[in-house]
Amino acid sequence: MPSSQSFDEYAKMRRQFKKSAAYQKQQHNCQANKPFDLQHPFNVAVDSIVLNEIHIQGNTTTRPAFLRALLQPAIQATTLRECYNASKEAAERLQRLDIFDRVEMRLQPPVSPPCSSSSNEGDNDNNNMDLSLVVKEKKRLVFATGTAVDQHGVHLRGGLSVKNVFGGAETVDLGMHLGGRACGPKAIFSTPVWSNPDKILSFEIFRRTLNNKDRSSYEEDQQCTAIRYQTRYVHTVHEFSYETTERAVRPSENASYMIRAQCGSSSKKALVHRWILDTRDHVITPTRGHLIRLCQELGFSLSRGARDAKFIKHEIESWSIAHLGAGIYLTSSFQAGYLKALDNPSNICDRYFLGHPISIRGIDSNDIGSHDQGDSLGGDAYVAAGVSLWTHLPHQVFSSHVKANVFSSCGAMTRVFPGQTVAGTLQELSLAPTVAVGVGVAYFQPWGRFECNYTVPLMAGSTQATARKGKWQFGFGIDLL
Repeated sequence: MPSSQSFDEYAKMRRQFKKSAAYQKQQHNCQANKPFDLQHPFNVAVDSIVLNEIHIQGNTTTRPAFLRALLQPAIQATTLRECYNASKEAAERLQRLDIFDRVEMRLQPPVSPPCSSSSNEGDNDNNNMDLSLVVKEKKRLVFATGTAVDQHGVHLRGGLSVKNVFGGAETVDLGMHLGGRACGPKAIFSTPVWSNPDKILSFEIFRRTLNNKDRSSYEEDQQCTAIRYQTRYVHTVHEFSYETTERAVRPSENASYMIRAQCGSSSKKALVHRWILDTRDHVITPTRGHLIRLCQELGFSLSRGARDAKFIKHEIESWSIAHLGAGIYLTSSFQAGYLKALDNPSNICDRYFLGHPISIRGIDSNDIGSHDQGDSLGGDAYVAAGVSLWTHLPHQVFSSHVKANVFSSCGAMTRVFPGQTVAGTLQELSLAPTVAVGVGVAYFQPWGRFECNYTVPLMAGSTQATARKGKWQFGFGIDLL
């Protein structure tokens, strides 16, 4: 249903139209019982109009041709209702481009009379109206610092963003990440395709160092260039990308033999497709909705290096929340991944790792999967699931941002060797699950959530040790299993 604000905007536009000569002429024709001329359809509808001219004000950097491309549907409109709908959609798109502080659309009588080549055309010139677009552009240079949370943990970031570089809503982001598992510089150039904020083409270059010493005794240096094309529709995001990455694995002094065997340089070229469906009402503190992520990746290399990436990779993630009443919410999540090496055994840089509160609560970051002298070697296939009950704590004692939860999580991971079937891999995953339960509290903020849990592992499956006693565990992130 349209909102009351939309009806108010339409009513205001209609009042402006009623003051025009076009409306007065149509009313005069109706009162005189003059028949409508069907050869000129603008006389058929009382609110029919023809846009005579478009006036653009306030654009000091944005190209007029870029704005006119967004207003093309309004230019082609034949009635006031069509013009209003098209103008409103164009204004919403301009706001989503994130280059304007204010966007206003106005329909008004023509400033200058249109030219007509005949008297018949002159009779219809009174149907002409002018559309005025008034905008206020945002600052082009924005410098920001803050804390970022992603799959590599928590780190500090700082960067410079240049908006509307060439007058077509292009953006250049220059940033630096420090701390956490990943640190390094990054540069991104993005531009809307056909002036559409829902279709973005971007070029990305970054260099970073991944610190994996918390689970394995090595560090990984990456140099990556990528081109991405992303489309959005309501709650859905599609992304297609081509990535090329040069990698180097450096062992620590106490690295195991299997880790040292993976050290050295390798290259990866990959075609990646990502699909996301997100209906949650909030990313950090949702109360309803669900999330589904799918990712398919084809890794290949034009060289014949023994460590170069050649694989097919599939990954799925789902998350949902339901309100049970009395302020109690039930969340459930599921993740699974499968990596199939096409030539040599998989590289440790491409494998999955399970453990840590972000993936499975109650399990350390190097506990699940195969090991060598304490170093986690990762896996080629995994499955993980979790369920939680959430409730608010009394507001008289605790902040509204604090919630309590009871949870259970489980997972398993294994290697996939040449000749091994999918059925055989699923059987191995089902034979050695790791299960943990716990209770704790979480503190929610717009940038993430911090959890403090007391966990008890019930089954230790393929972990390094058998089930252990209860322990305290702390975690920080966005999507915790």
